Amino acid sequence: MNLLKRKAAILAALTLVAGGVLVTSSVAQAQNTIYVQSKFNGRCMTAATGQNGAGVIMVDCQNALTQRWYWDGLRLRNADGGRCLTAAWGNLDNGAHLQMYDCQPGSNAFQMFYRPASTTAEVGRIRTWQSGNRCVEIAGANWWNGASVQLWDCHGGGNQYWWA
Repeated sequence: MNLLKRKAAILAALTLVAGGVLVTSSVAQAQNTIYVQSKFNGRCMTAATGQNGAGVIMVDCQNALTQRWYWDGLRLRNADGGRCLTAAWGNLDNGAHLQMYDCQPGSNAFQMFYRPASTTAEVGRIRTWQSGNRCVEIAGANWWNGASVQLWDCHGGGNQYWWA
């Protein structure tokens, strides 16, 4: 009987330690979040909500959870739910809408982005992985709150440069 109590105590202690590691990990992740802020208008890329299918818009930076992002390899994830920035319906064409969606395992190119830095002109861009000449941009260089975010050929306009 004493041995059974010892095993139960050890199991309980391991559960607490594992729980603490998980909590610590998520807190550390939350502390490493960043704004994805436009160099064009100073506004922040914002997930409309933390749900699948939520659009991505530009809004004044307010430190909202939907405005906090983190890089997970080649995936740009939102802190509100951990969903990935995604080219809607896998569309990587000019004008493709960007939205939030559950991160898909494997190499789904419509969820893979990177920050090139090979030349001075590249620093600050966010490009798609598969369609290398597509950049994340503020649609139509719209200056105002609520502007949508889309993919477009990289052209050097200010609406394609970010602090990220």
